[in-house]
Amino acid sequence: MSLAYCWEEPKGFSTAVKKALASCQALKDLDLILAVPEHKVNLEQLRDMPLLVEGWDAGIDTILRSAPCLVVAMAPSGDRNGMVVLTLALFYLELTAPLYGIGTCWAGLLQAALMSVPELKQQIGIPADYPFHYPMMIGYAKRHYYRLPQRKAPRISRG
Repeated sequence: MSLAYCWEEPKGFSTAVKKALASCQALKDLDLILAVPEHKVNLEQLRDMPLLVEGWDAGIDTILRSAPCLVVAMAPSGDRNGMVVLTLALFYLELTAPLYGIGTCWAGLLQAALMSVPELKQQIGIPADYPFHYPMMIGYAKRHYYRLPQRKAPRISRG
């Protein structure tokens, strides 16, 4: 039920991604696409995002930040809670991925493009009858956080 492609695969990356995906129970019932940036997407269709297209044409990937892998979780139109289910599943993937040494990032710019240009959905491989979808970038994190930042205690008022 899932398609797997990776590009410029760092050593062991594919194994780490597969382990993270397999260990995330919430993803088991969803359709997934692991996409490839070598698959050329026609960004000329994104007329409402001219700065992103100009950057892309100049060799600057401000959309996917040169992430080596993209996961697109999706659900069919018959799934009444499709967006909620796939959002929770991707959230669990986000929590699970660091256990395998990889980082994630929600691809909101790509999601906006997918919502505004149906041809992009088709190019990435999202079927027409799958209105619920969201992409997430996966790669090796540049920064690692070993603890939560210290915060002031919350002020809670009752009444």
